Amino acid sequence: MDKRVAQICIQKCARMMSLVFGLVACPSPGDKPPGATIVADSEAAVVDPDPAGLRRSRIGLVFDALRARKGDRVGDLVITDISAVVAQADSSTVVGTAAFKGELRLSGRTMRHPDYPEFKPVCFEADSASAARMPRWSGDRRRAWFCFRNNDEAASRLAAPGVERPATIVIDDFTIHRGLSDQVNEARLVSPVRPR
Repeated sequence: MDKRVAQICIQKCARMMSLVFGLVACPSPGDKPPGATIVADSEAAVVDPDPAGLRRSRIGLVFDALRARKGDRVGDLVITDISAVVAQADSSTVVGTAAFKGELRLSGRTMRHPDYPEFKPVCFEADSASAARMPRWSGDRRRAWFCFRNNDEAASRLAAPGVERPATIVIDDFTIHRGLSDQVNEARLVSPVRPR
């Protein structure tokens, strides 16, 4: 048998073996919900109930809030204030606030606050390309959205509360509020790139 034929035989054999071992190692369809992600754990494999959140937690400029200090750079932004502690209710979750200075140009859409009409701030969700340039607190699984601290100006220059439409904006004073529930990030609208 010549060398080329032997290599082809070896490759085919390797493919067949990986297929056989792959079928043996695969869980049955009932072992985890469709779309769930298996997360490694020291004791056993655990089904992650929020696979989309797990993916989101890796998008952006991820920083460790327990190690970050005032003056540190996260992408184009500089930390102006940070406070972070390990939550006592859940020893793996870090909560607190991180404030940044510097401008970011973001594309995405204005969005309705989840509690609208009880709360009527103007909010914005960055698209995936813009979210990749935003600071992200390590472990934060939330979507890349925030509300404007200069709400009246945002309502007059960008969109009324509750209105959803595509937009490109410039922000500064981005602040991450990280808690165990119902925390909303915020920023100051500098300008809409395309005013309404």
